Amino acid sequence: MNKRELSNGLVALRNLLSNESLPVIYDAIDIFSSISNMVQYQSNNILQEGTTSQNVRSKTLVAINQAILEEKKLRYRKVISESTKIEDGISYFKSNFDNNGIYLDSLLSELNQFLDLYEEHTRQYSPSTFLSIALCASKLKVSIDTVKNSLDFILSIYDSGYLEKSYEGGRLDLYLSNVNSLKSYAQKLNSIQDIYDEILHLQGLSTSDYPLLIEHLENGSLWVKVLGHTLTATLLTSVLTLATEYYQNEFTKTGQLNQLPSSVKVAEGLLNLSEQLKENGIDTTEIDQNIESSTRKISRKLDELLSDQPTVYINDKKCSLVESMSQSLIEQSKVLNLEKVNQDTHLKK
Repeated sequence: MNKRELSNGLVALRNLLSNESLPVIYDAIDIFSSISNMVQYQSNNILQEGTTSQNVRSKTLVAINQAILEEKKLRYRKVISESTKIEDGISYFKSNFDNNGIYLDSLLSELNQFLDLYEEHTRQYSPSTFLSIALCASKLKVSIDTVKNSLDFILSIYDSGYLEKSYEGGRLDLYLSNVNSLKSYAQKLNSIQDIYDEILHLQGLSTSDYPLLIEHLENGSLWVKVLGHTLTATLLTSVLTLATEYYQNEFTKTGQLNQLPSSVKVAEGLLNLSEQLKENGIDTTEIDQNIESSTRKISRKLDELLSDQPTVYINDKKCSLVESMSQSLIEQSKVLNLEKVNQDTHLKK
């Protein structure tokens, strides 16, 4: 198998998972997920006693019955047909290509559970069966979105054309221990790309000329080996190391999750971008404002990438909290992620 064949296979799989290819499944997921989001956002009120909770439950039941009417308009056979397309496409891809890091098995598992619950629901069309499949539909949506994001990330690299060339650059081996959801996995991949892009642009270089290439992806935690512009990869390694040490030192002191300082000057002093650029022959006199802007963006992406990590390997360097601190950080990150889900749900309403 050559790289062109793999690129074509990735494109075919990405097209298969598009809204245009699976219109009925996406319509079904949207209908079910709307109720799931409502229930998750109102979970505390629904489970309590009192007039307010009764009103919330009544409104939820009305919304479910309205959603059932919408869902009945869908063609169940079309849902089955489109699901078969997904299963066949993934089966073909897995039999011909290495799917390491794309989470296809997780997607298939969520899809099969969705179909089992959907079949049961079509026999009754009751609020209880609807609610069961609604919660499953939200998980399926996350699985599909994560696979699509991973494919987009990989294809952005293949589209550059540089995988057909002998591209010798700087390498980075990054391992993060606390990546326990598909959504988090995709977000952290995107953060790596965004940080690389910002550092590259500060040197007046383009990602079309010096793309970030993935050499290895491994799921479970996040282990990624990347190849990029030599100086940029070196600066990226330094920035990741300095930020990781900051997060873990602050957590050891305070026992709380922390972000990089909100002050751009303080963050720039911590990450030392300007000084490192100067040391490598980059004239920074005319790009001070660009450095400030990039530092602000990089800090935000570093928070997303590293602030919730008890153990990080950057090339051969290990940065790790003691076991008791690690467990505390993981528990806090779970609570924070749940709060973010609730906030996102509220914003969509």
